[in-house]
Amino acid sequence: MTVLSIFTGKPVDPATLAKAPARKQDQVKVAPRKRGGLQRENQKAMLAKVHIAKQRLGLDDEIYRGILSERFGVDSSKDLDMTGLNDLLLHLQRLGFQPTPRRKSADPYDVDAQIRKIEALLSEKGRVESTDVPWGYAMAILKRQTGGKVKSFEDASALELRGVIVALIRDAHKHGRRVQ
Repeated sequence: MTVLSIFTGKPVDPATLAKAPARKQDQVKVAPRKRGGLQRENQKAMLAKVHIAKQRLGLDDEIYRGILSERFGVDSSKDLDMTGLNDLLLHLQRLGFQPTPRRKSADPYDVDAQIRKIEALLSEKGRVESTDVPWGYAMAILKRQTGGKVKSFEDASALELRGVIVALIRDAHKHGRRVQ
């Protein structure tokens, strides 16, 4: 049985194929796996919370290190695992630390927010092009994407409005405009 080269289409001796060195482009490099990457990031976040709590409570270094050595048997909070850091945060909360709640992220299905985003993208397009870009431009995009089924923004779903936003963002990238 003859073996053909996939590069030249000519017959190749199977014995030379086995001896042929691998081409550099055929070699795939695999990045070394980082161990505990996500856990390490969570640990860094917890350490940051601990130091924020220490600052807000007004603890000086002596008192803070005293808490660490008495309750946890360590000299530094870096020596604590995730369970220890969680226990330390709970202890600091019992001392009066009030963590601030996270800001709520924008609701991706908020139709009013999406219409404001479309308006911002249209005004940026008009500003850069020194023209007035009407709402009809975005309406034409919506009609094209929905096959003419949707006639106004009031009838559009959040997903359909998201499609208009994506189209306007792609247009902005294509023409070198900034996206807010």
